[in-house]
Amino acid sequence: MKKTLHHVIVSLLFLSLLYTPFNTIAQPAVQATWATLANQYNTNTGRRYTFSFPPGGRISAKVWGSGVYTTDCSIASAAVHAGLISTKNGGTVTIEMVPGQSSYQGSVYNGVTSYDWGRYNSSFVFVNPGQLQQTYVPTVITGSWMTKATEYNNSIGQRFSFYFPRGGLVTGSVWGTGIYTTDCSIFSAAVHAGLITARYGGTVTIEILPGQYSYKGSTRNGVKSSDWGSFVASFRFVGQGRGY
Repeated sequence: MKKTLHHVIVSLLFLSLLYTPFNTIAQPAVQATWATLANQYNTNTGRRYTFSFPPGGRISAKVWGSGVYTTDCSIASAAVHAGLISTKNGGTVTIEMVPGQSSYQGSVYNGVTSYDWGRYNSSFVFVNPGQLQQTYVPTVITGSWMTKATEYNNSIGQRFSFYFPRGGLVTGSVWGTGIYTTDCSIFSAAVHAGLITARYGGTVTIEILPGQYSYKGSTRNGVKSSDWGSFVASFRFVGQGRGY
């Protein structure tokens, strides 16, 4: 018996669905929070997920990489870093799981600081990179292990990003914990704070603060900081990197 036109159309539709790659089939958006991490989902290479984030978000310090991010990043914060959504309005993004990288380069975009990282077992990228709009791209200053923040004493509230190369030398010029005097070695204070290591270096962002009446020292991550009294200006690190 001859097939009718209707049967032919149905058969063709079935075959087209059967051979359509999984990633091209529209998936419902996951209603996520600003704390949602990509490694909560199947991290098989090539898998795609769409996430919808509500307005009024809060940026997380859990962002590592630029363009390609580690899967333990806050997806929403990485999306703000990439210029795809904003904390004010939230938004919807699609990510694709990609293989782990041997290293990840941090940067500061759109008011979000991402951090350097070494080898990690899985990564993700945003599927719609054409939307990228970098609205905040400050100059990253290449520092040395002796670089101090004293020249920025009058820049209260302003932020500055520093890149420190590998093989740094930690000094004893560190005063404070969490909030440091501006005559500290920024590099050594960043190691003290657990943001970078002397072996691998990395990128950090500081914010200049008013002077404090006193600073409490401590020993962390192999770096000893000392107590100090009143000082004219201070700084803190913006966000927190992963401790080593």
